[in-house]
Amino acid sequence: MPYTDDLKAKQVSAFADADKNLSDYEEDHLISLELGGDPMNEKNLWPQPYNVECGARIKDVLEKHLNKMVCAGELQLTEAQQLIRTNWIEAYKKYIHPEGCPP
Repeated sequence: MPYTDDLKAKQVSAFADADKNLSDYEEDHLISLELGGDPMNEKNLWPQPYNVECGARIKDVLEKHLNKMVCAGELQLTEAQQLIRTNWIEAYKKYIHPEGCPP
């Protein structure tokens, strides 16, 4: 089993009242690899659920958009990382859709 699978199992098992089905989560990089995130640092990895309003697939949309902005010189890499690190849902509202994550 790869490193992230073991880590996801460990992290999900620590959740008190959450869904324990590992297939309901993506072991997500808080700062995505395309934005310079550390691929193996446990502080940059967390089990993000799929089946919630602002789930894993929604965050992926923001990450790709921020990456395009960085590559186009419209946003500094450090700023994109900070946006994700501090509150990616607010960044989604600012850069993708002002009403927030779709249901």
